[in-house]
Amino acid sequence: MPESVNFVKHRRKQLTKRQLLDKQIFKYVSITLGVVFGLFLLSVGVRLYMAYSLSQVMAKQDQFKQLVLDQESNERSYVVFAAKINTLVDLFAKRRDKQEAINYFSNAFGNQVLLSNISYEEDGTILSLILESNDVFVLEQVFENLNNPEVSSQFQQLSLSELKRSADGKYRLTVTVVLRSAADDVEEVNP
Repeated sequence: MPESVNFVKHRRKQLTKRQLLDKQIFKYVSITLGVVFGLFLLSVGVRLYMAYSLSQVMAKQDQFKQLVLDQESNERSYVVFAAKINTLVDLFAKRRDKQEAINYFSNAFGNQVLLSNISYEEDGTILSLILESNDVFVLEQVFENLNNPEVSSQFQQLSLSELKRSADGKYRLTVTVVLRSAADDVEEVNP
């Protein structure tokens, strides 16, 4: 009975247990809340960092895009220049073949034979020229030189036509030559 009379002691014991339990629950809730708040702050920090990084990447991308756009005219000029150079290389290669053929015929027959009426068909790489000589015996040497295997190896095709004697006593012979093109030279090198 004494305990039933002293119910305050019993009640105080219960309250003390309850306070200890509440302290433990408060401690756990505080720790959980602290961890959740820390995670929240961490996620906000990561989000801000990512947004800052993304803005820097976008700024760099815009910078590079502007740099590319600024260089576009230079690149276009370079492409046009390269195309012009390629065209000039082709033209000079064709011209070189023509010049070499004219030089060959000029040097092959000496100073007694004159080259005249030189014409060139670019599409077929055909060179046509007239050989003039005052002497029929020089013209005979021209025929021998043109039938030489060295001449056949230098040119794809060689044809002689229109042998004429003019009123002033000059002999004229038309020579038509098909020049070797650069594509033929490549095929010969790479069979």
